[in-house]
Amino acid sequence: MAGGKGLASPWEVQNKARGGYTVSTQPEMAYRGLLLPPGVISGGDAYQSAGRHLDLSALPGLSRTADHNGGEVTFLGKSATTVYLAVLLQKSEDSDQALFVCLHGAGVPWLTDEQVVSVGFFGLPSQHDGRRVWSLLTRQEGQKPVVQPTTAPVEPGKPALLVLAIHFPPEPPSASTTTPVPVARIELFVNPAVLGAGVPARPDVSTTLPADALRVHTVAIYLGDAPLQGSLAALRIGPSFASVTPTADRPAADRPAPATEP
Repeated sequence: MAGGKGLASPWEVQNKARGGYTVSTQPEMAYRGLLLPPGVISGGDAYQSAGRHLDLSALPGLSRTADHNGGEVTFLGKSATTVYLAVLLQKSEDSDQALFVCLHGAGVPWLTDEQVVSVGFFGLPSQHDGRRVWSLLTRQEGQKPVVQPTTAPVEPGKPALLVLAIHFPPEPPSASTTTPVPVARIELFVNPAVLGAGVPARPDVSTTLPADALRVHTVAIYLGDAPLQGSLAALRIGPSFASVTPTADRPAADRPAPATEP
């Protein structure tokens, strides 16, 4: 599964599996005039995920190089910037099977225990008043994932637009032991009413993570445990809300955004 831009490699299914995840132009997904690149990914496959490494040279203003495991690695996110990720997700069946997009920093492209930030539906933890809802998941190394449900319902057969914002803090003035640990703010917007414009006034949910925990350079997807359980389209990463939610009548000034488009 290749194609798209802003990506360093094709989509790769976990354990080199050949089935389950497919790219096609049918059925189409649509949301309130959102410009859609060609291609819809459908899945999943035997509880396996798929992933792609990002080409961060296509995002020079939104990436940084840092020491990691004895070498220099380039990660998504730069001090005093905000990174936006938008995706259309659709759950095809009425079940508790998970469906989500994840940012992580593992060596392999597919999902591992190193997932850091994810948006989607995570099974039983994604419940609000007994209903399945879209949610935000965050995880720090060595700790259990934390799921924050919104109130936006997961409706089988209906696409939902999820927009993730990660606000990276400025560089601390010094490395003094009295300097507070820099913290990044993470926000999730579900089904925003206005696209191709400024950020909505309030996110559906938000949280924080130490900025150093956000060492990510790869996007992974999980669309269920069998074929045709879920679909994904219009996966984009960019420097503004407008750049990842473009419409024909609201062309963003900084379009085209570097994007992970299937």
